Amino acid sequence: MVSNVASRCKWTNDNYDRFVEYDKKYRGKLQIMAFPCNEFGHQEPGNYEDILEFVKQFEVKFHMMEKTFVNGPRAHQVYRALKKATGSEDADINWNFETKFLVAKEGYHVERFSNAANPSDIAPFLDRLVGELDPIEQTKPEEDDPTIKSDASFVYTG
Repeated sequence: MVSNVASRCKWTNDNYDRFVEYDKKYRGKLQIMAFPCNEFGHQEPGNYEDILEFVKQFEVKFHMMEKTFVNGPRAHQVYRALKKATGSEDADINWNFETKFLVAKEGYHVERFSNAANPSDIAPFLDRLVGELDPIEQTKPEEDDPTIKSDASFVYTG
């Protein structure tokens, strides 16, 4: 799961709480990559050390990446690849925590969620992604499925 994050957003506590819950529940099956971003309302003003200090209160054990951009020509390569993979290269991320990408370890895109979705709505997709649903219910996209084979395979989580 990939998401841009910020320390001073009204959605910070709920999202970090949920990410920590997912990280504990799916330990060893799911990797969370949080990308601090100061693009929206300057709500992530600190440096990397400040951000790491801030997330200690949530007992974050998942991957906190360096502060980065998620839109425009300076967007991190992960975000460029995920947008391309979802066919949304021209769709900017509009706010902190606004978009969460779920990517299967094989590199094919599973889902792109907007902040309109309650963070808890992602749980059924995570269950499917990590194989906790009945195997009969699990399907891998066909090669011609528009939800795709992507060049985002470097997001592989092993």
